Amino acid sequence: MDTKVAVLGLGYVGLPVITAISRTNKYDVVGFDISLDKITQITSKKYPPVDIISDKYLKKNSLNISSSESILKGTDIYIVCVPTPVNDNYIPDYQPLIDAVKTICRYLKKGDYIVIESTINPGTC
Repeated sequence: MDTKVAVLGLGYVGLPVITAISRTNKYDVVGFDISLDKITQITSKKYPPVDIISDKYLKKNSLNISSSESILKGTDIYIVCVPTPVNDNYIPDYQPLIDAVKTICRYLKKGDYIVIESTINPGTC
């Protein structure tokens, strides 16, 4: 497993993504979330239900996840799954996405990939 994949944001999108990749056993997979509470819930298996496949996997397996961004060191593929909430005027708040990409930039190397799984408008990237 030479390729390291990092999933940023471990909510209702990121948690199924990291479990799906982990189940393949083809990559060194890590997860990052700024919420220590969310990391604690997942590691103690007291997280809100996400989906049947992820829930089944997480009952028997653990994930390499952290709220410390140093877990991203050496990553080759970054998958961003952070929220992009909209306000009352239906204008998206991209700050969580911007913050996630700024975090990635501290570890980014030539040849790395960034996948934006977060909901964004066409032309945003």
